[in-house]
Amino acid sequence: MRRNARKKVRSDGGSETTVTDGPFAESKEMPAGFNVFDVESEARALEIAALISAVPGPGRVPARQPVEGRQIMTDAEPGPGEL
Repeated sequence: MRRNARKKVRSDGGSETTVTDGPFAESKEMPAGFNVFDVESEARALEIAALISAVPGPGRVPARQPVEGRQIMTDAEPGPGEL
């Protein structure tokens, strides 16, 4: 995932996981808070986001809450115009 790129993940905890590429409009409906994960790949980050999205809600039904992911750090040197 390139710096400043965003992906939104929704999952039912089973076979249905939806990943949408951003950017997304600002939303005042999103709860305040964030998590930072140090992962080896974008695929692992999306896997964790899907698990968070599928937490049980009312009646133990997966909540399918959207989880937005952003890359905030990388080991690679920034290229021209990426700062």
